[in-house]
Amino acid sequence: MENNTSQIMIINVNDRQLLSEDENYQPTYSKSFNYKRNNTRKSGSCDPLFREKRKVRFADFTCGKEHDEAQQHRCYVCQEQFLSRNDLQQHLCQKCYPLEMREQIEKLTQHIEDIKPQQQLYNGKSLDYDDTLIGVHAKNESSNEIGIISDDDIEQNRPVNQHSHQRQPLTRNQRKNRKKREKRYQFEIIRSVYYKFTTRNIKKILIFMNIPYVNFNVVGKMLFLGVKNEHIRKQADEILHSGIFTEEHYYRIRKHLHLDQK
Repeated sequence: MENNTSQIMIINVNDRQLLSEDENYQPTYSKSFNYKRNNTRKSGSCDPLFREKRKVRFADFTCGKEHDEAQQHRCYVCQEQFLSRNDLQQHLCQKCYPLEMREQIEKLTQHIEDIKPQQQLYNGKSLDYDDTLIGVHAKNESSNEIGIISDDDIEQNRPVNQHSHQRQPLTRNQRKNRKKREKRYQFEIIRSVYYKFTTRNIKKILIFMNIPYVNFNVVGKMLFLGVKNEHIRKQADEILHSGIFTEEHYYRIRKHLHLDQK
């Protein structure tokens, strides 16, 4: 400001897009002018003569605001004036929007039975998630029963981390142990055993029957016996017939081999 003279630029800073037939059209007006401040008289008059005398257009910002609001609530098709934006939006949806757009709005709102969210969507308001979506799903799925979800259900439905199931590379010792185990059980015999047979009992029976084994292991009620070659495997398979390691076999030989002794 120099010599009581200031330069003012008025810009349309309205953050709402003005309705137009071209959706990409958004006008912006600016005006730059000079006027001399009058310290003895207050600015607040909308009198055209007063504005002409001072050579200022819309110097009173109150008048400009009322003018902008009037333009915002006017239909861009029929130029009809409305009191609020909601009234204007409802008018456009019912009359002045293109037929295809109106049919699309009807299609989007026809599934909403509650008039309140339907009216909000029709007027261009944002819908409340809790009031609208829950209400719509409750009506569409009224037959479904609501159950209580426990912590166990949440744990079951929780996605499993895929990285935890990825196999780690084997170490050198692990690879050697696996190769040795495969060799021990390359010629394998599998038999079911009575639950009272212990590892010590099975070892005594194999020695008593003169079966040269390389390794054996009992898992539950199953015996896994590894021998040196195919010839021994066939002989052991004939010796360990279906009557061996049964309940009857246990009670028949337990005293003879002292199976009860540890």
